[in-house]
Amino acid sequence: MNKPILLIIFAAFVSIACTESDSDSPVTVNSSGNTYVNSFFGMSVEKPADWYSQSAEETIMLQQQGSKVLSGDDKNMEAMIEAAMESSLPLFGFFENPPGTPGTINTNVLSVAENIKMYPGIKKPCDYVNAVKEILDKGQLNYQFDSDCQTTRVGGKASGYMDVSLSVANFDVSQRYYAIISDGYAISLIQTYADEQGARNVAHIMDSIHFDR
Repeated sequence: MNKPILLIIFAAFVSIACTESDSDSPVTVNSSGNTYVNSFFGMSVEKPADWYSQSAEETIMLQQQGSKVLSGDDKNMEAMIEAAMESSLPLFGFFENPPGTPGTINTNVLSVAENIKMYPGIKKPCDYVNAVKEILDKGQLNYQFDSDCQTTRVGGKASGYMDVSLSVANFDVSQRYYAIISDGYAISLIQTYADEQGARNVAHIMDSIHFDR
């Protein structure tokens, strides 16, 4: 696999989330209260009231422009979103604490959609999960694979998932990687936590996800 699929591998350690935008945008919007909706993918999800989220547009700018700031330029942002749709697009990310908070593992759930039209071998959710596993296994971090790809349903859609664990800065971290195939995209959902309370928190967010088509 090439660079786009690698973006989800590191996504659990960066800030990806959502903001307000037009209703027909592929960017996830805060529709009301703590409900976030992505009309392009027909997805909704609930953010815990006291958790942190960050602008998806800002994340796209960081992905594509480094430190260059393009504030206030709608045409540039539109072009950047279109470019992201050709590779990978952040959908949402909810963090228990603001990213960068020291001294703790920041429990989070985040989602990225990757265009897989250039990967004809990826037809089922577990095809994508296994591609992620292959990349993780070849990386420098010492991931332990607690399960092979298994199948479930998320928000009414078929999903593959696998459980992994690793040690980061003396913390034992658990992650679960989900993948859903939808309209030529792999929607990845990654949950990260370090204790039983964190596991309950991320499970609550996952239970809130719904796809309307």
